[in-house]
Amino acid sequence: MGSEKKDRIKKIRLLPILKWLWLVLVVVGSAFYFFKHKQQILLFISEISYWRIATSLVLLLAGKLFIIRLVQFSIQAEGWNCPFYRTLGMYGIISMGKYIPGGVWHFVGRISIYRLKGFNPKQITRSMMLENVWLLSSALVVGMIGVAIYRFDQIASFLRLPISLTFRILLIVLIVILWVIALGVLKKWIDTYTVVPTQPILVIMIVGLFLWAIIGLSFYVMFPDTSIDQAFLFVGGYALSWSIGYLAILAPGGVGVREAVLAWMFISIAGGEMIAVYAAMNRIIWLAAEMLYGLVGVLQKQEFMPGVENDKESTSSEVVELKAEESETHLVHKSLSDDEL
Repeated sequence: MGSEKKDRIKKIRLLPILKWLWLVLVVVGSAFYFFKHKQQILLFISEISYWRIATSLVLLLAGKLFIIRLVQFSIQAEGWNCPFYRTLGMYGIISMGKYIPGGVWHFVGRISIYRLKGFNPKQITRSMMLENVWLLSSALVVGMIGVAIYRFDQIASFLRLPISLTFRILLIVLIVILWVIALGVLKKWIDTYTVVPTQPILVIMIVGLFLWAIIGLSFYVMFPDTSIDQAFLFVGGYALSWSIGYLAILAPGGVGVREAVLAWMFISIAGGEMIAVYAAMNRIIWLAAEMLYGLVGVLQKQEFMPGVENDKESTSSEVVELKAEESETHLVHKSLSDDEL
């Protein structure tokens, strides 16, 4: 047992080192790539119009509203009826923790806030798990549908599968069915533990699809000379790159991994230099969007900020207390009515 514990501790300590090593390799590789293709990259940067950047930012802000809705759904299941605009501010402030060295501070912030609202460790785990499963599963589904439509020929040739249209349609239907089943199993299991039932499966699916459609379009509008029929390629490619980057635990923020997936998905419509430039610009726009939402949270004077008193939003413990008080009041009124009779 002692040796197993020591091995586990070594692995935990090794993970941050590997993350930093990966980050250094990506930075060095990116710098080398930039100097090698300096003229082309500078040309692409100069061609990015301000209206495209502004449109991308607006679409990204709109898409993130659906992420915030998933956060709200997850905490509502545990009894915290936080209004949407307050959830938006909380999400914005916590998101800033991702840019603090260490890569865990946004999780620490989320856990601290949930504890402040009366969540126990199991409730914190459930709410964060729900949010991430909903977000990741929708990204994977949208991404795999994009691959089935635009890049299935490469996968089919590797796996020796038929490339017919009928097979692609059946594959897309199978992906959606498996998603519905997975969400259904998750809902049935977790509803036995949450304070109130989670949102219906159809609602989660609609939110997830709108989420990645709008965020994918925020990347699409940055590219000049692209046709409207290529829009879903960007939606699917962006969702797939985000999900794979999310799963790549050694890559902080999916850096390097997301760019590689984007290059594979868009290689037929753009060169590597253009993809690298626009992917980097997209990260900057993503940061700007999170800073704007963080500013909203600061202006709201969220209750978890220093010097601000707790608000009156109901939490799971308060809901239980209110129900107990209502029950007691009802019994008192019933007793008085019986006495009068």
